[in-house]
Amino acid sequence: MNQFVVPAGVPIHFFLTSASVMNVFFVPQLGSMIYTMNGMTTQLYLQADAPGTFRGLSAQYSGDGFSDMHFDVLAVPAERFKTWVEVTRTKANAQS
Repeated sequence: MNQFVVPAGVPIHFFLTSASVMNVFFVPQLGSMIYTMNGMTTQLYLQADAPGTFRGLSAQYSGDGFSDMHFDVLAVPAERFKTWVEVTRTKANAQS
């Protein structure tokens, strides 16, 4: 499953681009929709005011597999985010 975890109540600053075709990064419940293009970087701030799971998707048809281009944004309390970061780092170090 495609997902990323963010701390609830904290603004997150994204730098977005595309590796090939134009696409759209969209998290409807967080009010964002921004286009990405190859060779260009665009910026976006998102903030989930409360914990929850927010569905994100690609909103630009881009060929085969388009219908599978979705993800979940998991907004969690600060302490849970801190634990998630520590566990993720430990897993990454064990795989290197």
